[in-house]
Amino acid sequence: MKHLLIALSLAVCTTATSALGLAQDSAHFDISSADLTALENTISQSHAVFAIVSDANMPKKEPIAYYVPAKDSDAKKPTIWIGDSHSKMLDVSYTPTPEEHQALFTALVIMGMNISPAGSKWHTLYTDLQRVGDVAIAGKLVPQLDQDGFKFQPGTLLSDNDPEVQGLLTAVARELTPGVAGVTPDLQPASALPPYDPLAHYVGWNANPKFPNQGYITINKDYVAAHGRSVTTDPQMLQAYLEAFVLATCDSGHAGAAWKKRYDLASAADNALPTSVGDRYQNRHALAQPIATKLKALMVFE
Repeated sequence: MKHLLIALSLAVCTTATSALGLAQDSAHFDISSADLTALENTISQSHAVFAIVSDANMPKKEPIAYYVPAKDSDAKKPTIWIGDSHSKMLDVSYTPTPEEHQALFTALVIMGMNISPAGSKWHTLYTDLQRVGDVAIAGKLVPQLDQDGFKFQPGTLLSDNDPEVQGLLTAVARELTPGVAGVTPDLQPASALPPYDPLAHYVGWNANPKFPNQGYITINKDYVAAHGRSVTTDPQMLQAYLEAFVLATCDSGHAGAAWKKRYDLASAADNALPTSVGDRYQNRHALAQPIATKLKALMVFE
């Protein structure tokens, strides 16, 4: 079975809510706002992965999203299966249908219940109920998570061990190697860079006729001069520089068709942003940032 792994990135914005009685005839199911916050925090810190599997292998009663119980999974991190025909839920530019949203968040809640500390209300609920009960309880909680502003942000970073990630890291490292033609960084005055990319900006592929068949990156030479450092010795500049290289590498196709597709999806989502959004590379930044951060940790820069 071919699995595409993608790390979980969640943003939590919790508001004060009244106690949620899931079953009025049993205090065991009374969930307070503090309980709900604890569950949200457990999910957001889970480092779960999503595995895109064929529809035929999905449970019939949970065909869209399915939390794989730890005892049934050989993965080291909590795992949620996504049916192949619903894999677009993980694309940055896609808005899930209400049915997909309900199914995904139900799976997240079941996962959060299971991985909560032993003896906690959530873990006790999970262990006391059969799967059908877990699904019923989790489903009732989804509207409350929505009310709290609990968000799932897809497309952040594939699993560390996924060969696609390793392939991208290798491709970017190659583009960073002196003497390798493919991406051209060009020192320009601060005024030449957009406000959402003040230090380093990936302009595009074939964006500068002076550098045909290459990715073109502008670097803020005023910042470099003012700080008296090279591009790779200033932490802020290095992060921006690497993010620009990640985008250029993805856009070039040198890291493979999957990363090129992710870049194109993020670019299309950026182009569709309302004019009120200041960061015109919002989705591309979300794509590049975690990869650049990992590169900083893995590579030695002089």
